[in-house]
Amino acid sequence: MAQLSETLSTLVESPSNYSAQRRAVRGIITSVVSMLRDRVDYDTAAEIANDTARTILLRADTGEEVNVGLVYGIARNLYRKHVERCTAQKRQQLDPADVVCSFDDQPIEHREVREAVATLPRDTGEVISMRYLQERTLREVCEATGLTTQNVRTLEAKGLTQLRELLLA
Repeated sequence: MAQLSETLSTLVESPSNYSAQRRAVRGIITSVVSMLRDRVDYDTAAEIANDTARTILLRADTGEEVNVGLVYGIARNLYRKHVERCTAQKRQQLDPADVVCSFDDQPIEHREVREAVATLPRDTGEVISMRYLQERTLREVCEATGLTTQNVRTLEAKGLTQLRELLLA
């Protein structure tokens, strides 16, 4: 981190120096990729790192102050946007009514459960359907929906309570 800080200082002092730009880009990419290595695949981390480096170079070129905190802040914002895009895509692909309706070959008593799951709120229905009808693991549900483990557990608990109320009413 200290090395990145020094590299960024050099970049601020001479933003048009090609050598300083290359060192800054290399340092930014290395730092951002290592920050994201446990969160996303390498290609996505590299894409976020490249976008971060490009933004930093533009800011340095216009005379704005750049520092390590700004590098990580930009990378975090780009990561959040990536997660939001992925989550939106996954949600569009998953429709709990479709998932639930794909179990038409099950015995009649399961039909009531499927119908009850279909009446649950969308997120809750997705979680219950994946966990119990598709028998997916907690991790698989988290990956498919883009939700955190805690959110999936909360939706699962709420969904099971709501299902009990619906089925016992």
